[in-house]
Amino acid sequence: MNLRTTLAALGIPDAEPVFAPDWERHLREIPQGSLPFLAPDCVATACRAAFIPEERTAEILAAARRVAADPAASALAWHCHAALFRPGEPRPRTGAWPMLTAALGRDAGLFYILVLLSGTPQAQAVHRARAIPPDIARETLRDLNLYCETEDYPLLTGDWGLSTRVLGGIMQHWRGDLYRLGRLQFVPGSFSNGLRAFRHRGSGAVVALSEEGVRYRADGQLQGTGGGEDRGGAWTATLALSDSEIRGHPIASWGCALRETVTLAAAEWQPALAPGDGVLHVHISGGSPMDYDSCGDSLRRALDFFPRYFPDRPFVGFCCRSWVLDNQFERLLPPSSNLVRFQQEVYLFPLLSGGAATIEAVFGFGLTPDDRERFPRRTRMQQAFARHLDAGGHFRSGGCFLLKEDLDWGSRRYRRLWPL
Repeated sequence: MNLRTTLAALGIPDAEPVFAPDWERHLREIPQGSLPFLAPDCVATACRAAFIPEERTAEILAAARRVAADPAASALAWHCHAALFRPGEPRPRTGAWPMLTAALGRDAGLFYILVLLSGTPQAQAVHRARAIPPDIARETLRDLNLYCETEDYPLLTGDWGLSTRVLGGIMQHWRGDLYRLGRLQFVPGSFSNGLRAFRHRGSGAVVALSEEGVRYRADGQLQGTGGGEDRGGAWTATLALSDSEIRGHPIASWGCALRETVTLAAAEWQPALAPGDGVLHVHISGGSPMDYDSCGDSLRRALDFFPRYFPDRPFVGFCCRSWVLDNQFERLLPPSSNLVRFQQEVYLFPLLSGGAATIEAVFGFGLTPDDRERFPRRTRMQQAFARHLDAGGHFRSGGCFLLKEDLDWGSRRYRRLWPL
């Protein structure tokens, strides 16, 4: 089908630049007749594999019949399937894909579920090839139902479904990249943040130094973080590495860069983490409390799981970037807070970020700092965070790393052995 005609029939004519790449090539390869992945047996099998509740499976089956009967919707479903699951395809920018609300109404949130489920055979093939235990495959794919219940589409519409805003995230499950191990999710990858960490050969203490050229405010956060610019006190980090010494600006383990440089003797300090090193990226999904003990258990499980099933993906530790790593929380929340206790177990570092994720996670989807009069203030966290904003404060995301040799949950190792 012609792309322009197809999109016009679906009520998304402005999406032509989004779907134009490879449209004609994909449509030349479309199967004759109904798409196999929209057949009732295939849809039901994929729903069972993802442990979707029976009542939701019935809704997805009805949506599949509707899409299969609509030539335009079928053509777009095939194009999206091919873009996501055909071997050798570049990964598309799924966040730019529009919802089909005009064409499908309340079924719009089910369209991309059908596209995602079309890749279930590929996900199962990865799990078989890696010999992933069935209980972990089940635990991982169950996240689809969680996303459909708790992410932006249900919060915005009140309906169960999946938006393109989170499609890229859940795709990691179906590509066999991400695995849930209890409370936390993990993705093998590489470290790409603006710092290098070094370990003392004697004490085992760890210190991170900023990469060259990074611009910081006087408070040790990156210039522009949280919308805040420092015109008078900003400074630029330097880093010098030689055979005899390492000189640079330390990043304190509680998450801020320090302006005074330090010099480390290369004979006493060895590299522990650098850009490009293999790490496990930690994802913290919503839907349940971030229980401190459960997080420690997940990290320990990952140390066993990934060397066993991904021996070709070695890693030196864990890395995470999230709103829950804002180091202001230690000041705003009690010491017993799960978030505070988590932060004290890892090595925090600053990120260039805003506070939108914090506002939505704590106060509600779609809210911004300008909506403070509408903020709920039922919990201690909501009350503390609202007071912080009322006083002119801001929020930001943060990053952290935890080297695998340092996983001793409960020890506060990076605070206890802070060497400077």
